[in-house]
Amino acid sequence: MREYFTDRQVVQFMLDCEKAGITAWQSNFPAPLERQLPLIREAGCALQWLALADPWDIDRSAVTPDTIAVTARKCAVRAAKQKPIAIAIRGVETDLLFKEGRLDVVKGFLGAVHDLGFPAGVSAHNPAAIEAMESKGWPVDFYMTCFYCVSRTDEDFRKEIGVTPVGETYLATDPARMCEVIRKVSKPCLAFKILAAGRRCDSPEVVRRAFEFAFKNIKPTDAVIVGMFPKLSDQIAENTQTVRQLCA
Repeated sequence: MREYFTDRQVVQFMLDCEKAGITAWQSNFPAPLERQLPLIREAGCALQWLALADPWDIDRSAVTPDTIAVTARKCAVRAAKQKPIAIAIRGVETDLLFKEGRLDVVKGFLGAVHDLGFPAGVSAHNPAAIEAMESKGWPVDFYMTCFYCVSRTDEDFRKEIGVTPVGETYLATDPARMCEVIRKVSKPCLAFKILAAGRRCDSPEVVRRAFEFAFKNIKPTDAVIVGMFPKLSDQIAENTQTVRQLCA
């Protein structure tokens, strides 16, 4: 994918997305994008950008609640200079903070983003983390909600299914659980990994069913985030056509 997505191809990809009717995109802000984003704008692309504060873009050393408190804010400050439409904290960190009983760090992040003048969001893979924040009434402007809880530890898997899997594992029961929470919260939700990070792409029909499930189970005020790699097929056209058909 890195070989395919040269700077030139990234710009063309964004232009093609805009031409197909897509109006917004989401990403973290690694070094390559810092170089590519001005090129995207110079090419005339007006897609709205939603920034994900990813501490790994600042420091790839050990991640703890205290380091997240610092690096997530640094990410937000860095991204703010590029004028995104909103900034969210990454789900990996949200899940860790929830597990460690340190969701106060997320609240601090929300305040920091608001101070910068942007809507503030929270990404999460664990629906229980979103429920916990909703119960506190924090000023979250939107959630990014993963259809699959990929932050489970080996201990979590042993408790839930009695075995420890090898590698990143996706449970078929997860989407329904997250959608229950999505429908419960009043704030807009951006559902992601609806294709299980490529695991539900065996055929066009499988992809269509995944989109159909998503749109039937999220709110009218919600949206989906879908990654695309159009090297072998025109996934931009395929996905936008599917969405238009399902929403007609």
